[in-house]
Amino acid sequence: MTKTEAKILADLAASRYGRICVSRGYGRGPEGGKISYGDREVKAALKLEAKGLLTRVSYDKNSNTWRGNTQYAVDICYVAPKTEG
Repeated sequence: MTKTEAKILADLAASRYGRICVSRGYGRGPEGGKISYGDREVKAALKLEAKGLLTRVSYDKNSNTWRGNTQYAVDICYVAPKTEG
């Protein structure tokens, strides 16, 4: 397990709402500079979801254009999976 995956699970365990959200953004800013963030967190969360350690509750993709430059964002929220018992 990577440090990022462990942090996501620790954050979920400590969450007062019982959920965790990760975001990824990319594109160009209003002055034309490159924007990129959240790749590592989203990839780690997707791996944990594939292993059955997270359950996805929402997924949102959006874009914003300002001064001719577009920014894209992906937001994914998870909860802990329900266990049989």
